[in-house]
Amino acid sequence: MSARCSIEAQAFGANNNSQTRNGFVTLNGVAVWQASWRGGHPISRGANMFVVDTSTCTLQESRGFDTYDDRGAAAQLRDYLVRLSEGTVLVGVSADEASRYLDTAESTLSRLGAHVSDVRYRGAWAFVAEIGDPSKTVLDKELTEAAANARQPSVAVSFAGANCCRSSASLDEFIMPIAYCCRYRSWFIGWLVHRLTVVMQRKVFTFEPLRGNVQTFAEPWEVLGGLGVYRSGSKQHSNNI
Repeated sequence: MSARCSIEAQAFGANNNSQTRNGFVTLNGVAVWQASWRGGHPISRGANMFVVDTSTCTLQESRGFDTYDDRGAAAQLRDYLVRLSEGTVLVGVSADEASRYLDTAESTLSRLGAHVSDVRYRGAWAFVAEIGDPSKTVLDKELTEAAANARQPSVAVSFAGANCCRSSASLDEFIMPIAYCCRYRSWFIGWLVHRLTVVMQRKVFTFEPLRGNVQTFAEPWEVLGGLGVYRSGSKQHSNNI
């Protein structure tokens, strides 16, 4: 059984026009963080980071770094990022103003695939990244205050294929091959189907940014009925979830 985890994030930059701007992070449509300028939520100024467990689609940790007012915040952000383990799914969202003292963390963010060193005062950015593989990072940004207020950066990413309710190793290695053997009435075919199933039970990432390139980073394999024939194919995605 596969569980789907959809992550959406929106950033915002402040303005002098008393215009309300909202930022958020949602998991499967449920808000886990909200911030705003001239709105009903805390401003949460600076760079905000969120660790998501995509197998359960839950928020594991959130940290805020005020890189506008705190000269030491960028170093704290840098150290936080380098401590994250490979495979961690990280969401980053800027709020209000994050560029002023961000420079110490910019190279670390760039290594994650989040290139935000060109974002200027009250510009905004949002990204979803997997630690250790910058090619999977989805980033949206606006470089200036005017641009960020005209269009707030936002990303939408979907993770599919996190296997739940899997049996133990002993069941996988002994009972399941026997079950397949009985089904197909052949020990060899039963063992082959079992091994192929194990190989294909991997996490599949499909990233769906709200704008820009739509990228599929792994091809899902579908187990067909009958004689255990396998078919591979590319899933088509639109820019909307």
